Amino acid sequence: MLAVMDELHIPKAALVGWSDGGIIGLDIAIHHPERLTKLFAFGANSDPSAIKDDIRQQPAFSEYVRRTKDEYKKLSPAPNQLKGFSEQLGRMEDTEPHFTDDQLRSIKVPTWIVDGDRDEGIKREDTDHMAALIPGAGELILPNVSHFALLQDPEQFNEALLHFLSRP
Repeated sequence: MLAVMDELHIPKAALVGWSDGGIIGLDIAIHHPERLTKLFAFGANSDPSAIKDDIRQQPAFSEYVRRTKDEYKKLSPAPNQLKGFSEQLGRMEDTEPHFTDDQLRSIKVPTWIVDGDRDEGIKREDTDHMAALIPGAGELILPNVSHFALLQDPEQFNEALLHFLSRP
């Protein structure tokens, strides 16, 4: 993310991250806060233990996995490398992130920790935990949506996001 910002000559930006993108945002807020103006982290987790045990059995998640496999095969410049990519992604999700309470307390960037009230992947306790530890953070739980809120109810998701971005 920082390399992309550097290549585009963007010294500082508001970051909106979904799932692993939210984790990337938290990591940047911890290690490179000077690069962010704000952070909207949707569906992020602070530790692998925050992933629900039955995530792979959830219908929305299963459909997402099926859809991403199809899209990877159609859009990737290396469609025959899906298996290796999936294995690496699985190892990452099983072992990362590991944000400590002290690291979360160190975040000074204006932050909202956001999730859906029906997230099939992230334990609500972790969402609450992150929002409670980050100084001044807001916590927003969007109703009637899951980890895929931006697809399930884009109007609600975008309204919340634009509200966050419009605040000083």
